[in-house]
Amino acid sequence: MSSKGKGRATERTPLLDGEEDGTAYASTSADNIVLPESHTTTSSFSSRHQSIWVTIRTVFFSTLAVLVLVIAILAIMAWSYAHRVSRITTDEILATAVQVRIPESLDVMNITEDGSLWLRVGAHIGVDAGEVLGVHDDRQNDGFFTLVWKSLGRWGIRTVDKVTVQLDTFNISSYHTSYPYPTLVQVTSPPVEVSLADDPEPGEDWLQPVMLDVLVKPTNRSQDLLSFAGAAWRHGYAMLGARIPHVSVHGGGLGDHSWRSNLISRSMADIQQTFSISIPAIPGFPQPGKNVPFPDIGDLITLESFSIVTTGRNLALSGLATIINPIPPVIDMTAPAFPFDIALPTEGSSSVPIASLRSLPFPLTHPNVSVRVEGSVVPLSPTPAARAALSTFLGRFLSAKDNAILITTPLIPHLPPAPAIFPALSPPPHVLRNLTIKDMRFTPTTTPEGDTIFYASGLINAHVVLPKGFNVNIDVRYVLPDVLVFDGKVPEEVGPYHSKPLNDDDDKLPAPPAPPLPDPLPERAFGRIRPEYWLLSNSTVDVDNDGSEGSAYLVTARIESIPMDILPGRENQFSKFVQKVIFGNGALAGIQGSAGVRVKVYGLPIGDGNDDEPPPDMNLSGLPFKGEVLIGRKMLLDTGRSTFVRWMNVVGMTSEAHQIEQAVEGWREQTELILRQMKRVWS
Repeated sequence: MSSKGKGRATERTPLLDGEEDGTAYASTSADNIVLPESHTTTSSFSSRHQSIWVTIRTVFFSTLAVLVLVIAILAIMAWSYAHRVSRITTDEILATAVQVRIPESLDVMNITEDGSLWLRVGAHIGVDAGEVLGVHDDRQNDGFFTLVWKSLGRWGIRTVDKVTVQLDTFNISSYHTSYPYPTLVQVTSPPVEVSLADDPEPGEDWLQPVMLDVLVKPTNRSQDLLSFAGAAWRHGYAMLGARIPHVSVHGGGLGDHSWRSNLISRSMADIQQTFSISIPAIPGFPQPGKNVPFPDIGDLITLESFSIVTTGRNLALSGLATIINPIPPVIDMTAPAFPFDIALPTEGSSSVPIASLRSLPFPLTHPNVSVRVEGSVVPLSPTPAARAALSTFLGRFLSAKDNAILITTPLIPHLPPAPAIFPALSPPPHVLRNLTIKDMRFTPTTTPEGDTIFYASGLINAHVVLPKGFNVNIDVRYVLPDVLVFDGKVPEEVGPYHSKPLNDDDDKLPAPPAPPLPDPLPERAFGRIRPEYWLLSNSTVDVDNDGSEGSAYLVTARIESIPMDILPGRENQFSKFVQKVIFGNGALAGIQGSAGVRVKVYGLPIGDGNDDEPPPDMNLSGLPFKGEVLIGRKMLLDTGRSTFVRWMNVVGMTSEAHQIEQAVEGWREQTELILRQMKRVWS
């Protein structure tokens, strides 16, 4: 039976429909209400699910908060680092953070047509980024937060590790003069990686090596370079300035496009920096500084050997010179072969080219550098000025005197000639040897004015020996001796007597005016013999030359009735010498002076170098000599009675000479009377 409405519920009556489903419900009373089992499970799962999400949300927001805080802290620190860096000027960075060790190696790799040099420079460089950011470790004085701040800064520096620096082409100028400062060189450098240090130890061990191929173009104003070198030496330091139009810096190494490059990127324009380099003491040089001038170039160069060899129609040159090396020993450099030309300066601004040479490659050794050169004589201009310049050069060189020269290089055509010194041979060469005057005699002659002039005659014999290495075919055509005559041997303390250089003129053989006498006059010198004309000479090859020196020739020249001037105030000295000759067994006369010779140098190219005409004469002047001549009585008295009487007057025996004259005159009259009587008898 069906029941309608709501019946009273019993313990067995389901509260809700669904009993047929078999779902059991728990009692609703406080003590004995029983809930369904499925409801209990769902509630537990929901609670756990909500708890997990709460935890996740808590962790997420906590982490987010921490990350935001860390990012904020890092941003603040980065801002503080950036703000600190932004306040530091470029000069401060260069002065306090950048350290460079002077070049330790320097190799010349190439020389371009415009005279620029490709140099491979080895150096050590580093940037103390910790100094720039102010994060050096100072645990004793820093607080906790400062330590953390610095630690993070050092970590950032180590993470970035290095930066790349790109420099525009820049100039280096001398700051030893007033503005405008003369430019010495122009430098083009490739990008360079520079290591960053966060807290380096004192010293330079933390610097990293770099090797750069740098293009250096020197100024074409050689006088600016010479002035700079002289000023730097006088002050004891080189004051230089660099002006860089633009510098860019980015983080990371070359080609790095990572976050480092984006994080660190800075450009700077018109960087100007002055710096000084102390000049160290150099062995063989005077101490730099204290306004001490730079030594003469001739004092730094020693010509060890120099050779000239006749080769057909040309003269081949070679030489070896040692030069005191002023470059610091830390720089290792090998100089390549370097072509250069030599010219001789003349009056005005002109010059005479004489040689084309090249230096062979040489390393920079210490304390001296040995440089070997080779080349040839260039065709000489057929002008008198060119011959005179070459004659003066050869004469001074053979007289052990330095010569001024001009050096140019075809590698830098626009570079003005650089003045230099061609050093004299050391020890000085002895070109004229064993000079004697054979059969030397003196003849007095009285002028219409009553003055007595003494004439010298004889045969000059000399041995011409060129310095070692001078294997040149020459012909000694004329000689011009300038001789001082001494009573006895030439004193040892008397130095060489040099006459002035001779003019080179092929059309005139008269000698140039005589140079002044030495002042004071040498001891025991009483006469001077100097011809008014060049003396014709004859030269032959010395077949006995052993080859230990240069070419050798035997030269003879005759002097005939050459006036001998009695030196001022030396009349008594001459009189004593004549007395020795007349009343003794002869006397020894010392001779000293210098000679000029006119020679033809075969192989010397003239004009275009293809001319078959013989070379013109070259004057070699100032060749010193010293010798001895024995003057016998016969050399004074073999010219007759009148000569003997004149010599008696010279030695102060005037009365005796008068008596001899009277006796001879009486004897002559008596002889004539006898001859007339014999003639009458014969008739």
